[in-house]
Amino acid sequence: MATERRPIHLAVALGLTTGIYAASLAAVTGLQAASERATAADRAPVAAALAGLIDANDLLGGGIDARVAGLDSAVGGYEALAARIASIETRINTLGGAVGRVQVGVGQVGYGLSTASTAGGGSVVRSSSGSIVRSSSGSSSSSGSSGGSVAAAVRPVALPSVSTTVVHTTTPPTQATTSASGKP
Repeated sequence: MATERRPIHLAVALGLTTGIYAASLAAVTGLQAASERATAADRAPVAAALAGLIDANDLLGGGIDARVAGLDSAVGGYEALAARIASIETRINTLGGAVGRVQVGVGQVGYGLSTASTAGGGSVVRSSSGSIVRSSSGSSSSSGSSGGSVAAAVRPVALPSVSTTVVHTTTPPTQATTSASGKP
């Protein structure tokens, strides 16, 4: 039998090809890693700036949330104040009605009049303006009427009306002046 010859040259060729392929892959991987490192180094300032922007945005968002919470609190305070003002307005209106009833009652009894004694023992009724209205002796100094009772000659004094309107205004602050030129 003849001995078989083995193709060693094929094994050597296959081994050399595999080695060359592995070396070329290693070289490409090395070049690619170097390129990625250079790209990452070029992008590092941008990444740092982007991280700073993200942090600033988060800080700004937190500040806005705090302001919104403060405004919500202020709105609650203003709503409570508005309810309190409405209650006060109701009380003012009630007081205005009571003042109106008092004015009517005072007008019926002659508010604003005072009596003074005269030398003859009679009394003189004077209005709040100071004019003589009626004397108890039946004569009148300035009203021109005579006879009857003092109450019949008394005319009620009109009182100023009470306004229950509430006006809400804001006035700018004023500054006092200390010299004739008007400068502070």
